Amino acid sequence: MQIRLKTILIAETCIILLLGAALIWVMALKSPSSPSLPDANLDLLSKRVVLDPDYERSFSVVNLRPMRETFEQYIRVNNLNMSIYVENLRNGANMGIREKEGYTPASLNKLPLAILIMRKIENGELSLDTPLKIQENDRTDTSGDLYKDPVTELPLSAVLEKLLRESDNTAMNVLLHYVSSEDIQFMLDYYGLDLTLDFVQIEKNYSNLLSPKIMATLFLSLYSSTILEPKNSQYLLSLMEHTTFPIEDLAQLHPGTRVVHKFGERDIEGAPIFHDCGIIYDEESRLFYCIMTSGVPSEQAALHTATLVNGIDEYVRYARQSYKPRLS
Repeated sequence: MQIRLKTILIAETCIILLLGAALIWVMALKSPSSPSLPDANLDLLSKRVVLDPDYERSFSVVNLRPMRETFEQYIRVNNLNMSIYVENLRNGANMGIREKEGYTPASLNKLPLAILIMRKIENGELSLDTPLKIQENDRTDTSGDLYKDPVTELPLSAVLEKLLRESDNTAMNVLLHYVSSEDIQFMLDYYGLDLTLDFVQIEKNYSNLLSPKIMATLFLSLYSSTILEPKNSQYLLSLMEHTTFPIEDLAQLHPGTRVVHKFGERDIEGAPIFHDCGIIYDEESRLFYCIMTSGVPSEQAALHTATLVNGIDEYVRYARQSYKPRLS
C-alpha cells in the first residue's frame, strides 16, 4: 500500500513539474520580449541613420551662431540691404538674418513653374519629348538668349533646361501656355506662397514677394521629394547645377563641392535686385542657403553672394573638423 502511494505521489509530482514547465514556456511566449541591444532596433531614428552607417558619426554641425554673427558684421560693414537663411539639411540646424523679409522674385518664381510642369509629366499630360511651340510673342530679351534662336519648336526638356540653367524668360513664357490658374493655385496653396495667379503679370506686379525662408520650402520639397517622384526631383535639381551664374567657381569652393541653385536678377526702375538660393553638397554636409539683395548693383551683389557662400562652406568644414576629435 505504501509503495503504491509513493508511486502515485512521484507520478503526481512529475506531472506538476511538467505542467509548470509548460506554463512557464507559454508565458514566456506571450510576455513582451526583453529590451533589445541599443543597436538592434533603429526604428525611432531617421532613416538616413539606418541607411548610412556613418551618419551618426558625421558630427553634423549644429551651432551656426558664430556664422550668423560674422555675417551680420559683414552686412553692416558693407552697408548691404540683404537677407540670409542657412539650414543644415542633415539635422535641421539653421540661422537667419531677416530671413522672412519679402523681395521681388526676380526669376526665383521659375522654380515653382518647373515643378508644375513636372507634375504635368507625372500625370501623363506632357513628356520631356513633347514639342513646344515658340510663338513670336513669347520672345523677350529680358533674360536669356532663346529669343535669338530662330527655331519655332523645341522639346520640353530643352525648354526646361533653358528655364532653370539659364533663367531664360522666353522659356518661361513658352511653358506658361501649359499651366492653368487651377494648377498655379494648387502650387500656391501647397507652398503657402503669396504670388499672383498669373505668372505673366509678375513682371508688372512688384507686390508679390518671396523670402529666403519661403525659398527653403521649395528646395526642401525637391531635396526630400515630397511633391514629385524621386527621379523627377533629381532631374530638376540636376538642371540647376552648372548654371550661367557659376557660384561654385566665384565662391572658390573646394574641388568636388557641388552647388544646385537658382539665381535671379532684375532692375526695377533703377533699383537692382539679385538673389541666389540653393544647396551646397560637400563630402558630408548638405547646406541650404538663400541670399537676397536689393539696391546692390548686380556685379557687386554676385561677388558678395560668392563671398558668403564660401563663408558658409568654410565655417561648416572648420566646425565639423574642430568638434570631431573632441566628440569621437
